[in-house]
Amino acid sequence: MLVNTMLALHINGDYKYLFMMAGRCGYCGGHCLYCQVKQSEWKRLHKENESCDVGAAPWTIDALMCRVVEQEQAVGLGKPLSSVGVRENPVWDFIAIERYLFPILHELLGLGNDLMSNFWKYVEEGAEPLEPDEIEARNMSLLAEIQLENAKLEVDECKLDLEAFVVERTLLNEYLNETIITASEKEEYKTAKDDLNKLEKDSRQRRDEFQANAKELKIIFDAAKVKEGEIRKKRGRAEKTLANSIESEVLSQHKVHLSCFHGGDLVGEPIRILMREGKKIFEDIELHIVETADKLQEKLLANEDLEMLDSENNSDSESDDLEMPDLDRAKKVGLEKIDKEELKTVCSAHGQMFQLLDGIFSLLNTKRGGVTAEIVQKLKERLELARRKWDDMGLSMTPKWHMLLAHAIEFLIRTGGGLIEMGEDRIERAHQLRERDRQRYSRLRSINKMKASQAKFQNLRMDPTIKSVQVEVASKARRNLKRGRSLKEENDDAKRVARNEERVTVVDEVAAQDRIALPKARAVKSMKLRGYLKM
Repeated sequence: MLVNTMLALHINGDYKYLFMMAGRCGYCGGHCLYCQVKQSEWKRLHKENESCDVGAAPWTIDALMCRVVEQEQAVGLGKPLSSVGVRENPVWDFIAIERYLFPILHELLGLGNDLMSNFWKYVEEGAEPLEPDEIEARNMSLLAEIQLENAKLEVDECKLDLEAFVVERTLLNEYLNETIITASEKEEYKTAKDDLNKLEKDSRQRRDEFQANAKELKIIFDAAKVKEGEIRKKRGRAEKTLANSIESEVLSQHKVHLSCFHGGDLVGEPIRILMREGKKIFEDIELHIVETADKLQEKLLANEDLEMLDSENNSDSESDDLEMPDLDRAKKVGLEKIDKEELKTVCSAHGQMFQLLDGIFSLLNTKRGGVTAEIVQKLKERLELARRKWDDMGLSMTPKWHMLLAHAIEFLIRTGGGLIEMGEDRIERAHQLRERDRQRYSRLRSINKMKASQAKFQNLRMDPTIKSVQVEVASKARRNLKRGRSLKEENDDAKRVARNEERVTVVDEVAAQDRIALPKARAVKSMKLRGYLKM
């Protein structure tokens, strides 16, 4: 029998789902889920206050519902009202906003990818500086690829709709052939069939339009890739860019692989590796970039176009040219020698930032009942240190970063730990299993066969006999050890101690450093895709 126990309902999921359940405008990046500030406001407040706390009023269910009423009244009176990201009443008004669980996994994914994207931007702007036309060609190629993929998705959706219409029409024909239905029911079925035929006709027309658009976008995409290749060839760039060589020759050696889905972003395990070994990985990246730059410089200076000519055959201008230092001669053909001091600073900053995040998330993952005043104080100190480091690196103050700084501590204290147990990892695992099933039956054209195949795979995973065999195999595979604890457990404990020591070392290093802003990327003028290809 439970005595003095309170049942508390919580909502769990990614930020998009949480925003929707709160009646907000979805996770659009402009508003905070928990406090009443916009992105422009929390950027200013974090900087002015030099603190993780912005001192904003929290959102409550009553405040959200009052805002909905105010918006409806303003619309009725024709008065303007500034948007705060509230669209409708919360779906479940009996669950407080403070019980919308802080999604640790999505914080980790979002911040890890933001940090890595910032480094790739530096690679393109500082380590391998691309000319504006190269950057524009690359961006236009990516834009064309995105538009092409979206068009393909629209075609696939129309095809699925048509498959469903065919199945539904078959069922209606079977009902109409029945002899026991009444005249009114038969009329209803005929009306439904007419409506279905109209929908099917419209869907076929939309499918044809989408297919034509996809065909046109494929031509545009091919043209953009050709133009990008021509520009890179004109600059003398290798087919394998520096970013690609870092991925294949450095990151892959540390088992940091880009995902084939999620838009090519990093997923959970690669980001955890970066957080665990951030300094070592970015030291290897720095060494790789320096070696690559030196090889390119040597190759450039050995080029026959830059060889020294006989002095008697040189004009005065040619003599002046030959007296130029190696760097200037390299610049003449479009290659800038990398600033090694700047590279060292950037790589060191990214490695330290990843390991700072590792320390923060390790504290947030404290098990239920394990939260102490010491852990809360450590988390406050590390968040403040990370905030300053993030600001010095010029990284964007995204909603995920703001919500980590301003609201992570209150959630850890309120729940008493256990955020990882209540997290959305199992939901993400279910998404991965569903995606794996989808890839298995993706080539089936019949919607009936697709659903039957999906149900088959799901039933196999839940079948008690199969699950019992899996448990039995796992248990028999274990070694019968005479020692009290296995060697793996002892090694894991030793690694955990070393990792905690490394976290403390990184915190001390960052705290002792002077605050120096990292260089910012160059701004590139944007233009529309079709206009670009006509140039």
